[in-house]
Formats: sequence, C-alpha cells, structure tokens
Amino acid sequence: MSFLTIGIIWVNHDTLFKNVAKIDRALLFLNLLLLFFVVAIPFATTIAAYLRHGGPAASLAAVLYEGIFEGMSLSFGALFYWSIWHKHLKIALTPSACRTLVQRGHRIPHPARPGPARSRHCRSRFRRQA
Repeated sequence: MSFLTIGIIWVNHDTLFKNVAKIDRALLFLNLLLLFFVVAIPFATTIAAYLRHGGPAASLAAVLYEGIFEGMSLSFGALFYWSIWHKHLKIALTPSACRTLVQRGHRIPHPARPGPARSRHCRSRFRRQA
C-alpha cells in the first residue's frame, strides 16, 4: 500500500514541478523536507502493520503514521505556496484561479495547456471578496 501512496506522491510532485520555471534555495529545502516525509512512509507503515492488533504502542504507531502523512501534506503545500508567492511558476495565476486551486486541492494548470491571460502573482488570493 505504501508503494501506491509514494507513487501518487511522485506523480503529483512531477506535475507541480513541470510548472516551476525558477528554483531557489528555499524551494530546494522545502523539497528536501517533502523527501524526508516520503522516505519515512514505509517505516511508519511497517510500524503500524506490526502493531495493528492493538496493545499500548498501537496508538503511538497510529500517531506516528498520521504525523508522517500530515508532515508530507504540509510540506507539499509549502512547496506549492512558495512557488506562487515568489513567482516561480511558468503560468502565473489570477487570484480567483488561486482560490479555485486551493479549494480543489492544489491542482495547477499544465504549462502545455495555458488558459486565458493570467496575472503575474497570487498575493491577493486570501482576500475576501465583498
């Protein structure tokens, strides 16, 4: 099961970085943080499978497993937001497009299929519309 999970993470990572035009040092460290959590998935899966029948350490194994996936999710989100805030994307996004992407789970447009003209950045994506 962890193989399939890591495969899905890899596909999503590939999709994200196909739209990144510029890579800086901070983006590399965020990517390294994501890699840390991804390589920890088999370890957490093994521990959770070993302790699946209960016992005092089973809840600790579940917390470890969930913590690994939460960290992976947060680091993936940080990669996405860093690339938006620092204008590293090949296709800049409008504020409304950013809101839509965040609501739909961070799907970014593919560079080979550009949409309509887009603004240069997404800094106003969290502002509420009146």
